[in-house]
Amino acid sequence: MMRWLRTKLSRQLAPPSAAPVFSPAEPGAGLARDPRMPVRTRRYGPVPSVGDTVLLTDEPRFALCGDWLVAPRPDGGSVLHAVANSVLGQPGKQRRYRATPHLAELGVVLFGKVLARVVSNGAQLTFVRFPGMDCGQPRSVPLPPAQQFRAPSDQGRWLPTFFLIDHSPTGAGARVLMLDQERKLVCWTAYGHKQGAGMRFDEVADQVVGASQTRKLLIYARSDGQRTTIHTLAAKAQQPTMIAPFDVDATQVLFGHAHLPWLYAMRIDDTTWQMVDHNARLPIRIRIAEGARVIAVLHGGLLMGRRQAASLLVIGAQRRTLELHWNDQNRVLVRSDVPIAQAVLDASGRRLCWLTDRNALSVIDLSGGGTLLAVAPAPDREAV
Repeated sequence: MMRWLRTKLSRQLAPPSAAPVFSPAEPGAGLARDPRMPVRTRRYGPVPSVGDTVLLTDEPRFALCGDWLVAPRPDGGSVLHAVANSVLGQPGKQRRYRATPHLAELGVVLFGKVLARVVSNGAQLTFVRFPGMDCGQPRSVPLPPAQQFRAPSDQGRWLPTFFLIDHSPTGAGARVLMLDQERKLVCWTAYGHKQGAGMRFDEVADQVVGASQTRKLLIYARSDGQRTTIHTLAAKAQQPTMIAPFDVDATQVLFGHAHLPWLYAMRIDDTTWQMVDHNARLPIRIRIAEGARVIAVLHGGLLMGRRQAASLLVIGAQRRTLELHWNDQNRVLVRSDVPIAQAVLDASGRRLCWLTDRNALSVIDLSGGGTLLAVAPAPDREAV
């Protein structure tokens, strides 16, 4: 009797398994197929919060530190979610931003739970809640002519938007950068009052096929039809610097860093990618299925409890899986019964978010495989 009681108590008090719950070989794989609260998630992960109808044609955006996430709504507004730091964290909070009448939201940057926005009334651009210097208060400037800056025509689509700031009194200032519809990287710079209160507009680069940001650095790629060059713009630098040329005509470039040397993934055609490190050593050609979509490049390391080589993160051709591809191998991380509309990786390379066609949104920790955020589908609010 005592032996039976000790066995029962030890099972009740045993910690949850560290096995990755999203691997299809594990019992917890159902979490990826149905985001509405499986038993394992109720015990060891956050309770799903009430969902919103968000825009499925545009991907959510992480804050640079990864602790908040914003998704656009079809009406032009947006919803913010707090992302837990661990699987034991509390359910994510929500903040909703309503659309401003007669203003189109062109781009956003998330600073923790503060949403900075670039909005337009068709004649002017207004920069709202960007930190530091003259960007601290809403500032309006004339909308550049279309040959200098091509804004999106459809409501709700955000342009890739970045922010750099140099706090020194005579430094580079506070800069909002956007990649427009014609693949042109442009910049608005605000200086302190000692240097004048205006905002300067500059065209930084054209033929840009990819851009990414860390806290103090913007990195982007240009392709002129014959070769691809990689450039950086530091927060304290006045001008960009070219750091690497490649004899490849890339149509898209993705960047992986996560506090390690840069890793580049270059799309050669619809099904062929080339992965290369910052020293241009050992370029690796990777083929993906027709219809699959590459969303990120990952350094090697411990992912979902297993040692993993540097790889591409891919939405499968049927939009039911999130997969890793390297050399001639692949590995499924997530399976979903509902088609996956969007997926995005945070700047650290640790948090993976995906959004399904039914507006279910999930965030997992790739280093351990646990759920950090689970948002139930909008039509299922009464069931939550």
